Amino acid sequence: MACFFSLNEKQRMKKKKSNLFPVVIGSAYLVLYILFLLSEETFQLALFMFSLSPFTLIWMVVRVLKYGTPGKKTFDRYFYEDADYERAM
Repeated sequence: MACFFSLNEKQRMKKKKSNLFPVVIGSAYLVLYILFLLSEETFQLALFMFSLSPFTLIWMVVRVLKYGTPGKKTFDRYFYEDADYERAM
């Protein structure tokens, strides 16, 4: 977390744009995996891809958590990040 706060705004925006890359690669990997499952010829390759899939997921989660921007709403006041409903206290 200390690394995140030491970045200036320009570096943070560059890292935020690069967060999209692991999400796109992980989604394309999933689509390719599903397509390989449909064919008997590529079923063995699909099983191999299944064994590697946790690494793509971990890579994506680490990138988003490490370089993502924290939300402006706190859990103390709002239950959801994307809704404007305040919590009843």
